[in-house]
Amino acid sequence: MARRISTVSVTLTVAAFLVAAAGVTSTQAIDLSGGPPKSQVAQRVLEARLQRLREVSAVLKRNARSLMDRRGVVASGVALDAGGEPVIKVLTLRGTFAVPQALEGVRVQTQVSEPFYALQGETCENDPDGCQPTERWPRPVPIGVSVGHSEITAGTLGARVVDSAGNPFILSNNHVLANSNDASFNDDILQPGPLDDGIAGDVIARLHDFEPIHFCTVLLIWAICDETNTMDAAIAALTSVDNVGVSTPKYEPYVSESESGYGIPSSDLHAAYGDPDVIGDSAEDLNLLLGQAVQKYGRTTGWTHGTIDAIDATVDVCYDQACTLIARFEDQLIITPASFINPGDSGSLVVTDDVLKQPVGLAFAGSATNAIANRIDRVLKRFDVSIDE
Repeated sequence: MARRISTVSVTLTVAAFLVAAAGVTSTQAIDLSGGPPKSQVAQRVLEARLQRLREVSAVLKRNARSLMDRRGVVASGVALDAGGEPVIKVLTLRGTFAVPQALEGVRVQTQVSEPFYALQGETCENDPDGCQPTERWPRPVPIGVSVGHSEITAGTLGARVVDSAGNPFILSNNHVLANSNDASFNDDILQPGPLDDGIAGDVIARLHDFEPIHFCTVLLIWAICDETNTMDAAIAALTSVDNVGVSTPKYEPYVSESESGYGIPSSDLHAAYGDPDVIGDSAEDLNLLLGQAVQKYGRTTGWTHGTIDAIDATVDVCYDQACTLIARFEDQLIITPASFINPGDSGSLVVTDDVLKQPVGLAFAGSATNAIANRIDRVLKRFDVSIDE
């Protein structure tokens, strides 16, 4: 199902990348009025940077498996250093075996991390704001609030989506709606989730489809990941079209936009995805996502803001506290800071932090240093749906 991408979006994205990633001053940026670039030098710098990023991405893809198989490496991706130069970023646990300083001439930058976990909900009793997104909401419930399969704790209702026939569904993670592969089709989905006192009378949808998660074979300290994943995602069919709305919460008596979340996400995806119906088409350029400011609304932390720190990421994610159930994900987005999501925020829709509010990812995991999101184009294409405005 086609999701439109506006010309304005492409222009704004390229201009932002030019200023933030290429290190070009604002006076050299592309003229947003639609005229020719004010500086041909600036345009050449942008093109050179994008080409360099593409080359670094290719190097990482050739070496990702060997990097991830090193003991203690939990993630790798393409990032920009402090000077705006492309690097391969490797996230490691303390005590990791030596990581090379360069791969095929590309500098490797390491960062100490904690393990990544798929983030089901924990109690919000100590939250000074009462963790309002966990509440039982009158129908239609907003997006960004507590939801979950009847056998899990709680996660986040990411968005309302529709298929080509206009049938409405809710979008979240597999581990939120499908109990990490252990659910059956038509199982009840509750709002709020069970941890937030969701009961049988709180059914808003029934599980319709999910992408199975392929788990690694774990032998003592080693994880053998012969199968990989690109998403942790599922959809559930609404039991009534009036059960779920399309906007983030609005709390009474609060009326200001700053207290009501970001509002309604666009159905137009970020320009980096090119034609969203074709993965890897000629117009796709994920490098345009580096440095992109993003926002999300989730069950635990509500409205938060972050930045896409790395693309083309491979990440090992733990699905139990002891980290004996691990799944490897490829082609992910790494977002900073870690506070962007907390347990219970899994399933949150990640959108651009601007007036366009274009979807870029589906959050599902985090660590003490970063958050992880699936590419939203892959998720929507898998279920043949689009974001419902």
